Amino acid sequence: MGVELAKTSYYPSIGVGGSLNTNYAELEGFTSDDYTTQLDNNLSYGFGAQVSIPIYSNGSTRANVERAKINVENSKLGYEQILETLKLNVQQALANARASKKRLEASEEAYNAQKLAFENTSKRLEIGAANTFEWESQKTQMENAEITK
Repeated sequence: MGVELAKTSYYPSIGVGGSLNTNYAELEGFTSDDYTTQLDNNLSYGFGAQVSIPIYSNGSTRANVERAKINVENSKLGYEQILETLKLNVQQALANARASKKRLEASEEAYNAQKLAFENTSKRLEIGAANTFEWESQKTQMENAEITK
């Protein structure tokens, strides 16, 4: 649209105009007939038409058309850049979601492993093969794994 608008400077243009006015009226001691007569006697009007044909524009029209074409290309490139940015953002969000899922699975596995280790330490404590310090340490590790799960 901008290119087509810039090309309109190559074409002739037509203008028309008109005017209607009065240039004198005496307000002191007038009657309605006097005022109307004043308006009639001093009434002026005009009508005009103009045609402009562009013959030589010093290259400005061509430059404006070329500038409009460059603006179109810039807009296309900007649109493509926005699409690429959107595509990258979607891909990054998908990669982040996959990585988060893997971290969640890993933390659940770590918790399950710590839970089993705690259960084993509890059984070892019951039979006297582990002491209270080992049991407390294993319990703390299991609770930390549960918190990060």
